[in-house]
Amino acid sequence: MNNKISLTAFSVLLLILVSPKDSAAQMHRGEGMMRGGMMERGKERCFGDRKFMRNTLNLNDGQIEQISMINDRYKGILIEFRDRLQPKKEELRGVLLTEIPDLDKVRIYLKEISEIEVELRIIKIKQSLEIEKIFTPDQRERMRKERRMNRD
Repeated sequence: MNNKISLTAFSVLLLILVSPKDSAAQMHRGEGMMRGGMMERGKERCFGDRKFMRNTLNLNDGQIEQISMINDRYKGILIEFRDRLQPKKEELRGVLLTEIPDLDKVRIYLKEISEIEVELRIIKIKQSLEIEKIFTPDQRERMRKERRMNRD
């Protein structure tokens, strides 16, 4: 019985530690919606890289500036959620590393982490929708094609 609980706890911990699709980790590493990720090097949050936006989507300077302003508005919110998420994950790791993990505590932490991740994704979607309003219909279609290509 103890071996089964320990194996389950270890499996959950392993999934959390190696999950490449973690929203906060993606945001932190700069992976995401476009080639070049959601960030440019050295910046907390940027919708794609400027070269991609200029060359592939054919955005003008005004559009790029508008996107930068939108990114600036969302930056603090995204950091806040990332900062709320990390301690929960660390607390969960601590529970899972005990000799006999309390599965009720594990469940509570998993639910809290999931709720934060859902909110984080909703915020990212709102940001993307706001940015897409800046695009012309042709640019919007190019973006959708790029997203489809990146999913495949």
